[in-house]
This record gives sequence, structure tokens and C-alpha cells, in this order.
Amino acid sequence: MSNIKLIAIDIDGTLITDDRRLLPTTVDAIKQATQKGIKVALITGRPLVSTQQYLEQLGLSNQDDQYVAIFHGGMITSTSGKIVAKNTINFEDIAKIEKFSHTAIQGQRIFMMAQTAEDAYTTDSDINLYATLESYKNKLPIHYRTFEQLQELSQKKDFLKLMFAAEPQVIEKLQSNIPKEYYENLSITRSEPYYIDFVSKSVNKGWAINQISKKLDIKPEETMAIGDSDPDIPMIKYAGIGVAVKESTPKLLEVADVITESNNGDGVGKAILRFVINRSKR
Repeated sequence: MSNIKLIAIDIDGTLITDDRRLLPTTVDAIKQATQKGIKVALITGRPLVSTQQYLEQLGLSNQDDQYVAIFHGGMITSTSGKIVAKNTINFEDIAKIEKFSHTAIQGQRIFMMAQTAEDAYTTDSDINLYATLESYKNKLPIHYRTFEQLQELSQKKDFLKLMFAAEPQVIEKLQSNIPKEYYENLSITRSEPYYIDFVSKSVNKGWAINQISKKLDIKPEETMAIGDSDPDIPMIKYAGIGVAVKESTPKLLEVADVITESNNGDGVGKAILRFVINRSKR
């Protein structure tokens, strides 16, 4: 009998295809797992609003005992919307990153946005292509505000994630130029070739799956985590079975216990069938 009681799954590049669809084998495998009483948590850098369509398709929405972690764990809620934990970014750190975006690469300003659960804000009036993609994909409207207006907003809203958005070669150069002192208060990862994400230092996907596991009284060895990129590494390390989809980042492939098919090849569904559903039938 399989001892997996919780499956934690990244969304982009893992759960869904490159054109943002759920494949039938994956949907069926997850529904089989939940029918057996196994919990399934989506652990994502996305905001809650853009997870809803997938939660609904998987039969996970509007439940008090199914969970989702958004902004890499910056907020954990039940799928019915009850907040379990929240870690915000203080404005002093936002100010540092905003200033750095002006000087990060000589002669070139880097687009920065600060995200709440409902909106994204930027002090840059020229919104670039990759920021527009982030806004569209995550259903998160972008608003231009002056630095002073952003500071005023911080008194009323919780900022959960900051992002740099730029061409992949710019992001590559930028990543190596981030001052070490910024890592003291922030967890900084390259979530996609054209994004760098900043969240509170205490936040990562390993922390998120740990919080959900504690809430459900589930041990690390009773969990399986599936991901594809560097922000997924902490949860892959935490889980009893850490699964990487094909074409994951090199660092993630190094720490994964097993490799499944790609996100376009029903990798999540095949991993769940192999390690949870079919194993439990033996």
C-alpha cells in the first residue's frame, strides 16, 4: 500500500502544458488520488486568481481541507479561501529592489513589479512584453504608480512578491549582479528564463509544503512533490519522493529522486499513477 498522503505540484512547466492546458491523464490521476483520500496541493508562484481554473478542473476548489500555496509560499490558503499563513515583503526591501532596478545593468533599466494577491504595481511607465505576459497569464492587472504612491499603497496592501522581467540574456547577467546583502531579507530565484522572483526570506516552496503537511498531520516521508525549476528545489528536497519533469532545470534534476515525462507528456499524471495509484493496488 502506498504511504503517500500529500502530493504537492508546481503549475507552470509541470502541471500544465506549455499552452497552459491540463491533460486528461493528469486530471484523471489526480481525481483518482483524491478519491483515495490523498490531498493534492498546488504550490505555485502564481496568485490565487490564476489557480482557480485548474483547481476547478481537478475537483479541488472550494474545500476547507485542500490547500494551495501562492507566490512560492508567500500565502497559503485553503481552496475555499481561508488564509493559513502569510509572509509579506516590507517596504524597505521593496525600495531597495526598486532603486536597484534603475542601476542593475549600466544604461538599462530593468522592469520591476510588486505584486499583491489581486494586482501588480510598477514605477516604470513603459511596461515590457514579459511583464505583459505575466499579467495576462496570471490575470493580475498591472498599474503604474510613482514611488511615493507605491509607498502609500504599502500602508494598505500586503506585497507578497517582487519580480524583474527582461530578456533571458539580461536576466542571466542581472542574476549575478544582485548584491549579497539583498539575500539577507529576501529569497531570490529565477523562476523562468525571463523572470527573477523576490519573496520574504522565510518563504520557499519547501516551507509551504511543510506548513500544509503540519496542518494535515502528514510526515515528510508521506509526501510527493513534482516540479520543474529552481524555486521547486526546496519542496523536492523536503518530500519523501521528489519528482522532476523532463527538461527541468539542471539544479532541480540533481536533487530529484526520479524523473518523469515532460509537462507536455502527462508527466504529473504518469508519476502519480506510478508512485501512488498503481503502487496502492499491489
